Amino acid sequence: MSVLFVSMLYDLYPHERSVGALPVGQGVGFSQRDIRFRLHHFAQLAACAIDLVLFVDPALVGDLPPLSSRVQVIPLALTEIAQYQRLLSGSSEASLPPHRNVMKDTADYLCLMNSKNELVERASQQFPSFSHYAWIDANIFKVCEEPMTARRQLQRISEQRGGDQIIIPMGQYPAMRPEYGLTTALVWWRFLGGLWICPRALLDLFNQAFAAVIEECAAAGKLTWEVNAYARVEMQHPEWFAGFLAEHNQSMLDIPHAPVVS
Repeated sequence: MSVLFVSMLYDLYPHERSVGALPVGQGVGFSQRDIRFRLHHFAQLAACAIDLVLFVDPALVGDLPPLSSRVQVIPLALTEIAQYQRLLSGSSEASLPPHRNVMKDTADYLCLMNSKNELVERASQQFPSFSHYAWIDANIFKVCEEPMTARRQLQRISEQRGGDQIIIPMGQYPAMRPEYGLTTALVWWRFLGGLWICPRALLDLFNQAFAAVIEECAAAGKLTWEVNAYARVEMQHPEWFAGFLAEHNQSMLDIPHAPVVS
């Protein structure tokens, strides 16, 4: 398996920037929405022995840590992300989920989270030689209790034998059912969102199905989390997905050789 990991860095909360420098060797003491907190954790991701594409606000390029030749930086303004712009233009206070973290789950945030698949698609078009494409959150190391072990886990993921399904960490929520309707009001933790790996052969189908769900939500005047849309895609195409139980911690990287839930 050859895996290209894809991530992004954008500052959606400039008002959260704390006064002073980020403590050396730490990522604590600052709001997790502070861009410097996320840059600190991205530096740990970028140090891993993996192939990685980072889409980043051009204004942040100068703030990136030193990077190896395996990390490709693509400056891309938010105005150039089609899904983000389309959803944001139609958003309103009424479209936001009523049960959300008001400080974090803004319209900007939800629209950008729903752009993950577009960015993976862009990366696959620019770097077409990989067998699998993976989304990974830029600050995923914030949930890793043992960073050195996490580095080895990611390297193992990039080297292990790939399958023909979408590998994704799963929470405790059950699969969505048609009678639930369009679930947008609260986050449905069927999937955890920080990581998924898709074989190239499925990528276009996955992206199209995801985009269709997002358009369905938009037509209903609703914004929701990307994990809700992933759960709805799974409901429609369960054969595409193979997952493993995890929590919002380092277990998200502990992919078994054979996923245990499908």
